[in-house]
Amino acid sequence: MALTEEVSYTFTVCDPHKTIELCTITKILRDGVELTRAKHVDVLFPGEDISSAPSEVQAVAAVLWTEQVVNTFVTSTQKAEEVAEIPKEIADLGLPSTEAEIIEPEPEPEEETTTQEIVLEEPVTTQEL
Repeated sequence: MALTEEVSYTFTVCDPHKTIELCTITKILRDGVELTRAKHVDVLFPGEDISSAPSEVQAVAAVLWTEQVVNTFVTSTQKAEEVAEIPKEIADLGLPSTEAEIIEPEPEPEEETTTQEIVLEEPVTTQEL
């Protein structure tokens, strides 16, 4: 009864920034029969450290991730972060900015409402056992 592990990789290059989706598939086998399979996907971005990635992925990244591609990616990421900054008033609500923009505050009630506090001096039971 020998247990073995097989690890395989697939990857996809995605436009427009030449990001690489690296899919790692790990199989556990007993006597050649698959017992379990796990799939993990990482997205690798231009300019990122990929020294731990498979050599094939490193070779593809070396060709695709030119200085121009990396600079374009960094610039677009910075612009996206600037756009995604959440105003302090919205951040204080604890909501994503898109939800906060859609939700309008409820109007204050015009009539004054009163509440009454009720204190129970004795425990209330519904049924004795």
